[in-house]
Amino acid sequence: MTTRTLVAILLLFSLGVQLAGAQTLEAPSSEPVPYTDDEFPPWALDLRRAEIVATGTLPLTLLVARLLYGIGRFAVKSIQAGAIDMAYAPAFLSSAGAVPLSRDEKLIILGAAGVLSSTIALIDLRLGRLESASE
Repeated sequence: MTTRTLVAILLLFSLGVQLAGAQTLEAPSSEPVPYTDDEFPPWALDLRRAEIVATGTLPLTLLVARLLYGIGRFAVKSIQAGAIDMAYAPAFLSSAGAVPLSRDEKLIILGAAGVLSSTIALIDLRLGRLESASE
C-alpha cells in the first residue's frame, strides 16, 4: 500500500466519522446568545477599545503627518536655498516638476502617523479609566 493510498483512506475515514457525528448532534439555535458582562476581562475590553481608536484615527493622523512633514520639508529646503523653493512645496501647492517623497520619507510619515494614533488611543484609555474610577 502506497503512502498516497494510506493518506486517502485516512482522510475518507476522518470525513466519515465527522459526518456520522454531525448527524447525531442537535442543530444549533439560529438565535445568537448575547454577551454577558463577565464574559471578557476588563483589560481585554480596554485593549479592544484602544485598538479601535488607534485604527480609526490612523487615516486622520496620516493626513496630518503628511501635511506637517510636507510643510516642514518645504520650509527647510527653502531656507537652505535662500529663497522659496517650489520644487519641495507640499502636495497641495506642488507643481508638475516637484520632487516626490522618497521611500524613507514615506516611512517616516507612516511611523509618525502610527505613533500619533497610538498616543491618541492611550489618551483615550487613560481618560476612560479616570471616568470609570470616578463613578
